[in-house]
Amino acid sequence: LPGAREDLTVGEAARLIGVSVRTLHHWDALGLAVPSGRTWSGYPLYSPDDVARLQQVLVYRETGMPLARIGELLDEAGTSALEHLERSCWPASPGCSGWSARSRRSWTRRRA
Repeated sequence: LPGAREDLTVGEAARLIGVSVRTLHHWDALGLAVPSGRTWSGYPLYSPDDVARLQQVLVYRETGMPLARIGELLDEAGTSALEHLERSCWPASPGCSGWSARSRRSWTRRRA
């Protein structure tokens, strides 16, 4: 579509994944989920790939995994998200206290 825009502002991305703008700024400052674009005035713009990474961060965070570990996992090449979660959270470890059987089933269905 002519004039269609795929990139999201920080507010739009925050609403889409269900976190605060402040959370996205924090993740950006940590280097965990850095927006790939900027508006002409310097505001962050999140591409579809950036939003996919934000969603991955959110899933890992919901397991109780520390943000530093999430960054390590996401930057690790050649391993799928499910493999990360299996290795890090099955059986439930102290770092993944929220990773229940229900969460595993839901994640597995989404990835299939």
